[in-house]
Amino acid sequence: MLLGRAAEWLVFEELSTGAADDLAKATDVARGMVMRYGMDEGLRSVSSEDERPTFLNPAEPQPAGRRVSEATARRIDAAVQAIIARAFDRATDVLTENRTALEAAAARLLEKETLEQDELRTIAEPLRRRPARAETIRSA
Repeated sequence: MLLGRAAEWLVFEELSTGAADDLAKATDVARGMVMRYGMDEGLRSVSSEDERPTFLNPAEPQPAGRRVSEATARRIDAAVQAIIARAFDRATDVLTENRTALEAAAARLLEKETLEQDELRTIAEPLRRRPARAETIRSA
Protein backbone atom coordinates (compact mmCIF):
# COMPACT_ATOMS: atom_id res chain seq x y z
CA MET A 1 0.00 0.00 0.00
CA LEU A 2 2.92 2.35 0.51
CA LEU A 3 4.67 1.86 -2.85
CA GLY A 4 3.22 5.09 -4.29
CA ARG A 5 4.39 7.10 -1.31
CA ALA A 6 7.78 5.37 -1.38
CA ALA A 7 8.10 6.07 -5.13
CA GLU A 8 7.45 9.77 -4.49
CA TRP A 9 10.16 9.84 -1.85
CA LEU A 10 12.61 7.88 -3.97
CA VAL A 11 12.14 9.94 -7.13
CA PHE A 12 11.39 13.43 -5.81
CA GLU A 13 12.79 13.25 -2.25
CA GLU A 14 9.59 14.75 -0.91
CA LEU A 15 6.12 13.59 -0.02
CA SER A 16 2.85 15.05 -1.28
CA THR A 17 -0.82 14.44 -0.64
CA GLY A 18 -0.97 12.15 -3.69
CA ALA A 19 -0.67 8.95 -1.69
CA ALA A 20 -2.81 10.12 1.24
CA ASP A 21 -5.48 7.47 0.70
CA ASP A 22 -2.86 4.71 0.54
CA LEU A 23 -1.33 5.96 3.79
CA ALA A 24 -4.76 6.05 5.47
CA LYS A 25 -5.51 2.48 4.35
CA ALA A 26 -2.09 1.24 5.49
CA THR A 27 -2.62 2.92 8.85
CA ASP A 28 -6.05 1.26 9.20
CA VAL A 29 -4.51 -2.14 8.46
CA ALA A 30 -1.66 -1.57 10.93
CA ARG A 31 -4.10 -0.38 13.61
CA GLY A 32 -6.20 -3.50 13.04
CA MET A 33 -3.10 -5.68 13.30
CA VAL A 34 -2.33 -4.19 16.71
CA MET A 35 -5.77 -3.52 18.16
CA ARG A 36 -7.97 -6.24 16.71
CA TYR A 37 -5.58 -9.12 16.14
CA GLY A 38 -3.01 -8.60 18.90
CA MET A 39 -0.05 -8.56 16.50
CA ASP A 40 2.29 -6.69 18.82
CA GLU A 41 4.46 -8.53 21.31
CA GLY A 42 3.60 -6.20 24.18
CA LEU A 43 -0.15 -6.15 23.49
CA ARG A 44 -0.51 -9.63 22.04
CA SER A 45 -3.17 -11.00 24.36
CA VAL A 46 -5.51 -8.03 24.31
CA SER A 47 -8.01 -6.86 21.72
CA SER A 48 -8.42 -3.13 22.05
CA GLU A 49 -10.94 -2.39 19.32
CA ASP A 50 -12.45 1.07 19.53
CA GLU A 51 -15.64 0.15 17.71
CA ARG A 52 -18.08 -2.73 17.68
CA PRO A 53 -20.66 -3.47 15.00
CA THR A 54 -24.22 -2.78 16.05
CA PHE A 55 -26.72 -5.61 16.13
CA LEU A 56 -29.11 -4.12 13.57
CA ASN A 57 -26.53 -2.66 11.21
CA PRO A 58 -23.14 -4.41 11.41
CA ALA A 59 -21.84 -2.36 8.48
CA GLU A 60 -21.94 0.78 10.63
CA PRO A 61 -19.97 0.21 13.81
CA GLN A 62 -20.74 2.42 16.76
CA PRO A 63 -18.10 3.66 19.17
CA ALA A 64 -17.83 1.33 22.12
CA GLY A 65 -16.33 3.98 24.33
CA ARG A 66 -12.77 4.21 25.45
CA ARG A 67 -11.45 0.81 26.39
CA VAL A 68 -7.76 1.45 26.97
CA SER A 69 -5.64 3.55 29.29
CA GLU A 70 -3.54 6.48 28.10
CA ALA A 71 -0.40 4.35 28.45
CA THR A 72 -1.92 1.58 26.34
CA ALA A 73 -3.11 4.11 23.74
CA ARG A 74 0.44 5.45 23.48
CA ARG A 75 1.75 1.89 23.14
CA ILE A 76 -0.78 1.19 20.37
CA ASP A 77 0.19 4.38 18.53
CA ALA A 78 3.89 3.49 18.79
CA ALA A 79 3.27 -0.03 17.49
CA VAL A 80 1.20 1.27 14.55
CA GLN A 81 3.88 3.84 13.71
CA ALA A 82 6.56 1.14 13.82
CA ILE A 83 4.61 -1.10 11.43
CA ILE A 84 4.08 1.77 8.99
CA ALA A 85 7.76 2.78 9.18
CA ARG A 86 8.89 -0.80 8.47
CA ALA A 87 6.44 -1.09 5.56
CA PHE A 88 7.61 2.23 4.09
CA ASP A 89 11.27 1.20 4.43
CA ARG A 90 10.57 -2.14 2.78
CA ALA A 91 8.63 -0.48 -0.06
CA THR A 92 11.51 1.94 -0.60
CA ASP A 93 14.00 -0.95 -0.65
CA VAL A 94 11.94 -2.90 -3.19
CA LEU A 95 11.64 0.13 -5.47
CA THR A 96 15.34 0.93 -5.13
CA GLU A 97 16.24 -2.63 -6.10
CA ASN A 98 13.84 -2.45 -9.05
CA ARG A 99 14.30 1.15 -10.14
CA THR A 100 14.33 0.27 -13.85
CA ALA A 101 10.86 -1.28 -13.60
CA LEU A 102 9.62 1.76 -11.66
CA GLU A 103 10.92 4.07 -14.38
CA ALA A 104 9.49 1.87 -17.15
CA ALA A 105 6.07 1.90 -15.51
CA ALA A 106 6.22 5.67 -15.00
CA ALA A 107 7.21 6.24 -18.64
CA ARG A 108 4.38 4.02 -19.87
CA LEU A 109 1.90 5.82 -17.61
CA LEU A 110 2.99 9.16 -19.05
CA GLU A 111 2.22 7.79 -22.52
CA LYS A 112 -1.10 6.11 -21.78
CA GLU A 113 -2.30 7.29 -18.32
CA THR A 114 -3.34 3.72 -17.43
CA LEU A 115 -1.70 0.30 -17.53
CA GLU A 116 -3.52 -2.89 -18.33
CA GLN A 117 -2.75 -5.97 -16.27
CA ASP A 118 -0.74 -7.61 -19.08
CA GLU A 119 1.39 -4.49 -19.58
CA LEU A 120 2.14 -4.28 -15.88
CA ARG A 121 3.06 -7.96 -15.81
CA THR A 122 5.47 -7.44 -18.71
CA ILE A 123 7.13 -4.53 -16.92
CA ALA A 124 7.24 -6.47 -13.62
CA GLU A 125 8.60 -9.69 -15.14
CA PRO A 126 12.28 -8.90 -14.55
CA LEU A 127 11.73 -7.75 -10.96
CA ARG A 128 14.01 -9.26 -8.39
CA ARG A 129 11.88 -11.47 -6.23
CA ARG A 130 12.37 -11.51 -2.50
CA PRO A 131 11.66 -14.82 -0.82
CA ALA A 132 8.50 -14.74 1.26
CA ARG A 133 9.27 -14.55 4.93
CA ALA A 134 7.27 -14.61 8.08
CA GLU A 135 7.88 -11.57 10.20
CA THR A 136 7.36 -11.34 13.89
CA ILE A 137 5.70 -8.09 14.80
CA ARG A 138 7.89 -6.52 17.44
CA SER A 139 6.85 -3.65 19.57
CA ALA A 140 8.44 -0.26 19.12
